Amino acid sequence: MNRDEIRNPHLIYPDDIVILDLSGTYPKLRLLHVTVKLEPTARVEALVKEAIQTVSPHVITPFLTQPLLSENEHLAAAPRIIAGADDRVIMSPGTHVYINEIKEEDGENWGIYRPGVQLVDPDTKEVLGTEAVHLGGLNITRYGAAASADIFTAKEEIFVKDRLVIAPDEIRGQFVPHAPESQVKGRIIRIHDGVSAGVAEAGPNSVVAINLGQQDGLEVGHVLAISRYDRIITDPEYKKPKSSQKEPAIEAGQVELPDERVGLLMVFRSFDRVS
Repeated sequence: MNRDEIRNPHLIYPDDIVILDLSGTYPKLRLLHVTVKLEPTARVEALVKEAIQTVSPHVITPFLTQPLLSENEHLAAAPRIIAGADDRVIMSPGTHVYINEIKEEDGENWGIYRPGVQLVDPDTKEVLGTEAVHLGGLNITRYGAAASADIFTAKEEIFVKDRLVIAPDEIRGQFVPHAPESQVKGRIIRIHDGVSAGVAEAGPNSVVAINLGQQDGLEVGHVLAISRYDRIITDPEYKKPKSSQKEPAIEAGQVELPDERVGLLMVFRSFDRVS
């Protein structure tokens, strides 16, 4: 957030003076490179906007250990379950399963996934990726072709052909809310676990997918405003203009309302084209 003046926060040393500069549009930190005598002063300012609240770790921790998205057919090429012990069709915690191939250097702890719905850009109709549905987790007990594993957790029923993704060793636990360095504009394309439950609206602590990603300059911590737009209503007392007047761009009697901010969101996972 202070890259212009303090590019590396580790390069701040004892006796350095760090100033919180409130003179501009946005607060920023800068290093004072000259020796001055500082005295306490009082500053009174109106609280025009509320501070951006942090996101509770327990809300997003489950999503930090799960990919949520598969790009470029990665899930299709991932290791897969090929059989269960005793020819079981439905697998649950404690079930011994067999994987087509996993090498020892690939790791021991894996998540189990199934391809979900495709994430489609509502404007271009282009497929941006496929949602990865998290089913559970397993530990590898034997490596190689026809590797063995034990399922230790399951959120849903697990079947043959379900895919595996390596579980991360470290979970990021801190997020610094900040604005993107350039203007970005996108759309919410999916509410996680919402469509399947018949829910079309999101609220506080909801997890959504947007059609912006790393190639658009989006990174973890970026905060974006959510606006509702393109709402068109019918004027209840509309009067048809005289023939000399220019007809409106939209259908006669209809009015396009201005954009209205309805919320804020913070990016906590960013992929190539989706966050």
